[in-house]
Amino acid sequence: MNDEGLGNSLGNSLGENDFQPDTDFSGLYKEIDSGEEEIIISFIREWSGHFRRKELREKLQEKLPERITSQNYNRIIQKLLKTNMIALDSKGYIGWIFSRELYTKYATRPDLRLRQQP
Repeated sequence: MNDEGLGNSLGNSLGENDFQPDTDFSGLYKEIDSGEEEIIISFIREWSGHFRRKELREKLQEKLPERITSQNYNRIIQKLLKTNMIALDSKGYIGWIFSRELYTKYATRPDLRLRQQP
């Protein structure tokens, strides 16, 4: 590991005490409609592992009151992938992998935090 430590996606260095388990990522994606995002999240959680990316979008169009733009859909999916809430398997199926209980359990353990080497 280098002297700066591991950086996050914004290029900031993480110090030993900087980790916050309830980080809010909403500021990074201000242009995303939170209503669309909530519908997509609940749909993915309900149908985890049943649809590929394109199939999921087609099924979501039936659920949403308005058509979601490709740009917003892709931003929401990228956000969920980046924050490790969903994953794609080798065949391209989307699955919900986030568990608040496990995340909180392991994120608060000091022995699992990243430490800088002397």
